[in-house]
Amino acid sequence: AKVHGPDNLRWDGEDLIVACHLRLVKFLGHAKNPQKYSPTVVYRIVPGTTKPVPLYADKSGKTISAGATGLLYKDRLYIGQVFENWIMEVQK
Repeated sequence: AKVHGPDNLRWDGEDLIVACHLRLVKFLGHAKNPQKYSPTVVYRIVPGTTKPVPLYADKSGKTISAGATGLLYKDRLYIGQVFENWIMEVQK
């Protein structure tokens, strides 16, 4: 499977969970100015498949910018960021 701007990879059983920075220019802009948003998408990648499955997408980056890690735990997805000091909880 191919994804744009992958960051941290985590295992969820046999599958990979990966948070991605969809737009490098927006990511770099957010690094310099937190008022500029950077889109976040978290995918599940099933081994042997070529199409990643989106678990969460914020293509504007207004809800969570520069998401770097996705962690599944008890029917929830937790997304951590590169530059901010909080995580987001998403009910699956």
